[in-house]
Amino acid sequence: MRAFSMATIQALGIKIDNVSLLRAKRLVSRFLSTLHYHQVVTVNPDFIMTARRNKEFRSAVNGSDLVLADGVGIHLPAFLQGKKLSARIPGVDFSEYILAYAQEMGLHIFLATRNDGLSSYVETKAAILVRYPHLNIHGCDVNIHSQRSLKNAQKKVRGDIVLVNFGTPVQDIFLAQLRYIPEQKVRLGIGVGGTFDFWTGKQTRAPIFIQKMGMEWFFRLILQPRRRFKRTFNYVVVFSFLCLWEALRKKARVFELSLRHRMFMLSKSRARFTRAIQQGTYFF
Repeated sequence: MRAFSMATIQALGIKIDNVSLLRAKRLVSRFLSTLHYHQVVTVNPDFIMTARRNKEFRSAVNGSDLVLADGVGIHLPAFLQGKKLSARIPGVDFSEYILAYAQEMGLHIFLATRNDGLSSYVETKAAILVRYPHLNIHGCDVNIHSQRSLKNAQKKVRGDIVLVNFGTPVQDIFLAQLRYIPEQKVRLGIGVGGTFDFWTGKQTRAPIFIQKMGMEWFFRLILQPRRRFKRTFNYVVVFSFLCLWEALRKKARVFELSLRHRMFMLSKSRARFTRAIQQGTYFF
């Protein structure tokens, strides 16, 4: 549970912490200085659209200790609520920071890797050690379609930090359940999606200028149009429409409540005026 309060942005039922990159890094340092487990989630419109349909996933995200805005689309609900997004923090970049911090502090990393993904545990570990040769890394490959395999993996998790690449929503539900594993001593869990594939070179990130523009989703669409079109339409067009609709509903609700209050006060004023006339106590 959270021991601190922060400004938040509400996006279709998901609470996003509106923090700067520096603040996010300091919070992770604080998490790792305790003996308790903390979960970090980086969300984008695709996550939010999935969470609308999956109650368990929505509960896992909203129950986490830190929810960071990954996708550029989070600017829209922030704008509609009259707020400015402090920072967009891509999961892959934040994971890089966590690895660097772990090596500096001598922390142990556990990698939970899906066995049907592009990058195996062995490949991912090797790629990380090229850049962070002093890291202590453990891990295993997991069949994410088998509950038995997932449960066994949760029991194997050890060390200080666990990184999971199962994808939405499995990775975040997996991490949320770690809170209830007896004798579990890991202190930080984060779902990293396709980050392992970037580290192993199996997937290519967008050029830096596209990353800075927040247009990585468009870059992936160009590379894989058939695979990405429906998904992209869902979190670009449908997500935007739903955010606008929700904002309009809230404004209409506020207007309705304001109008009811005014009508109620007007009714009371008329009642007092009528009584004063009847009792002869009204003075012009």
